[in-house]
Amino acid sequence: MIKTYLGLMDEFSSSYASPKMRLSRLLKAGRLIRLRRGLYTDDAATPRLTLAPLIYGPSYVSFQTALAAAGLIPERVEAVMCAAFHKNKNRVFRTPLGEYRYLYLPDAVYPYGVNLVETAAGNGQAVSWLMATPEKALCDAL
Repeated sequence: MIKTYLGLMDEFSSSYASPKMRLSRLLKAGRLIRLRRGLYTDDAATPRLTLAPLIYGPSYVSFQTALAAAGLIPERVEAVMCAAFHKNKNRVFRTPLGEYRYLYLPDAVYPYGVNLVETAAGNGQAVSWLMATPEKALCDAL
């Protein structure tokens, strides 16, 4: 389950005198995983693609990751490749759950050929994120 810093502080403030110390101890013990500043998860088995729009957004999964998910390329893709807009620069996030790369696309080409994908998470809830169609992913890569 994905948790934010403010949500954790609110959760810990009623039970602990020092919520920040509790957060530090959970991180050191490995019971929480820091994805980026202010974003945490308590489940290492969280599907990597579901985290992509949460780590840096607005974005959608595209490029080689979308092509591999569609079965169009035989290689295994290590990094989750995403397209982002309104950022004007490329970003890379290295987390304990994997590497996420965000490449800038112009606003004019961003919204076309993107589908909403839903997956059941480990806790029984449905998780959704945006993924490019194979055609869109190929055009983005070019």
